[in-house]
Amino acid sequence: MARLVVVGVEAVHLLACVKVKVTSDQEYCSSNRAGIVLYGSFSSLQRARLRLNNVCSCSTRNRNSLRRCLLFWRSAFNHRIIEMETKKMFAAKSRSSSRRFITETGKAMRCLLSFVLLILTVAHVAAPPAQAQSAPPVYTSIGDSIAFGLYAPIGRGFVPRYRDHIRTDTGVTVTLYNLAVPGWTSSQLLDALRNNSYFRLRISQSSVITMSIGGNDFLDARQSYRAGTCGGANNQDCLLQAALRFAANWNAILGELATMRSASDTVFRPIDIYNPYVNEDRATDSWADDGGLNDFQVFKPYQQAVNNYIATTMDSIGIPFGRVSLVFNGPDGEIDPSDLGLIAFDGLHPNDEGHRVIADLLRNLGYAPLG
Repeated sequence: MARLVVVGVEAVHLLACVKVKVTSDQEYCSSNRAGIVLYGSFSSLQRARLRLNNVCSCSTRNRNSLRRCLLFWRSAFNHRIIEMETKKMFAAKSRSSSRRFITETGKAMRCLLSFVLLILTVAHVAAPPAQAQSAPPVYTSIGDSIAFGLYAPIGRGFVPRYRDHIRTDTGVTVTLYNLAVPGWTSSQLLDALRNNSYFRLRISQSSVITMSIGGNDFLDARQSYRAGTCGGANNQDCLLQAALRFAANWNAILGELATMRSASDTVFRPIDIYNPYVNEDRATDSWADDGGLNDFQVFKPYQQAVNNYIATTMDSIGIPFGRVSLVFNGPDGEIDPSDLGLIAFDGLHPNDEGHRVIADLLRNLGYAPLG
């Protein structure tokens, strides 16, 4: 009986086998039978040895045996040497040399074919397994209508622009998921991060995250103040509550993000809050009993307090953020962004130029740890 020790499934096709045994490293060969030995293990072929001896005396005729062999081979493929024993060899040696041997030409061709098959088998086994192509990094945008890109030209909000900057500056192409929702407050974003499984899945897979949140927290409070229903002796209770609620939600949002991603392998870039109503509020005095303060003078301390809180928390954890208010409202907060040509027709959201400015702010922060 001829024996064949192989290290790859393709080599099974060289012989029809009747049974398969998992054995230790051994070597089989005889002077008058086919013997092909690959000596080693699946993980280490440096000590591989190959012996060919009358390889042309092998055949592949018994398909049922081959099928059984292949089925067993699958279960035995665990870093072991597989020994296959052929059930059939060539017909028993004939009493006459004419029946015992084929013509020299035919024999040579069969030997050559078997040798080529064996070499292909060894090459396949020795080659390292192909590495699966890794999926591109994920970039997820969360927050409100500014992150959504409301009123920005299609594809020109700060989020898709930032995605393009990443590709241009680092050579990394990211897959973008914009989960921002127009009208959302910090409370709604926090709820999604805690309870929305799709949000959590996307965040957990993201190498880049940007966030714009907080502007809507103060829109309702601003309307209440202007309507005289904000509460308190100075009609500012709702403004104070909005600021306190935002600060608490901001901390909780950072906490939720930290349970899903690490700062060591994530580009996290939030932005702060700008005031789009400087001119309008400066011209309005909604509450007479406040010592003559116009609405802008009332709102400004709350906006500054919130942005200072964002800056303090981000600086404390060493993560840069986009200081949008510094560009849109100036260093002292007295500039209306409409005067700079940064606000859309609605008087609230950034226009094309405004989104370009935000994207460039984030770009200038770098992409560590992405690149």
